[in-house]
Amino acid sequence: MKFPNDSIGFVLNDLINNDIDMSLVYKIDFRIDFESWPLPDEARIVIKQIYPDAVTIDPAEEELADGIDVD
Repeated sequence: MKFPNDSIGFVLNDLINNDIDMSLVYKIDFRIDFESWPLPDEARIVIKQIYPDAVTIDPAEEELADGIDVD
């Protein structure tokens, strides 16, 4: 298989090279960084319409979950 020469292609090639069965369905977690925060409510609504299972996490919450001291 030929994948794009970008970060997505790198991940897909890595999966193939590690014998991942591409005929199966997998849940994939990924992160999207936005240029500005907080994310407007309209943007959250559009994301949820396209990806109903999507979750948005405010940066401070994510930093706390990762154990990073934000003070």
